[in-house]
Amino acid sequence: MRYWAVDDRHYDPLHNRVKLSSWRRVSILPPDRIVLFQRDTGDVSFIGTTAVLSASSEEQPEERPLHTFETEELESFDTPRDLESIAYSLTLIKRFDRPHLHFSRAYRLLGKNNFSVIQRGSIFWARTAFGRYVNALHPDQIRNFVQFIAQTEPELLVRPSPFSLAWQALRTFLRYEYVGATELLHAIRDIAERIQGSLGGDFSYSALQISSSDESRNDSLAVQEARLSRFVDSLASDQDAPNLLERIDERISDSFESEKVFEAEFEGTRWPMLKTSGLFAQ
Repeated sequence: MRYWAVDDRHYDPLHNRVKLSSWRRVSILPPDRIVLFQRDTGDVSFIGTTAVLSASSEEQPEERPLHTFETEELESFDTPRDLESIAYSLTLIKRFDRPHLHFSRAYRLLGKNNFSVIQRGSIFWARTAFGRYVNALHPDQIRNFVQFIAQTEPELLVRPSPFSLAWQALRTFLRYEYVGATELLHAIRDIAERIQGSLGGDFSYSALQISSSDESRNDSLAVQEARLSRFVDSLASDQDAPNLLERIDERISDSFESEKVFEAEFEGTRWPMLKTSGLFAQ
């Protein structure tokens, strides 16, 4: 049995039938399983599963052969499974910036584990947390993170490690990097305000910018300070409510059994980073 993803535009719900036109041989056969997906620009969502009952092909003059698959009635999900939510839980995803590109064709082979993740809507919380946070970092910060790991936990760079450890290392770095940066910006603001008090209208703190090799990301110090302050505030501990990183840790802990299964499935794989380096675990 094989497992497939098929664009729902090729599915006829009235007759429980999939039709695909292709010059290539389509290897879908009974009793293969299919998950249907919908595409909307850069978004992909999965809507339900079915099983193949029969397969046939028909030659068409001067056109691509038509492949028809009779299926069981579609078992629709209660709510669509959004690809963005489960991308870091699927072994087939390599383009983390644009995961929808993995579903640009009318159909594709999934593999049993990927099919099961989509069907259950399971999330590998440690890998998802790591991937989303690390890929939101500026390239300079990614380099800082690698240096931080090399100094604090170099073993993570030279041998395969559980994603739970990778997440904890990134978690520590986030607190170290952002809390320190915010304190520095607060100090710069205080100095700038004193200078502004002396120079009057000839100097404005809000006009100061942080220099960056990425000109599209240049922002004023005031904007950067506000953003960093909001993020650091979300990391602050509270007796009544866990902070942002603690809530993620709770998800990982509460999903211990599924996290263990995911760790085994992804064992030895690269860290899911947009800008990878030979330093990262294979």
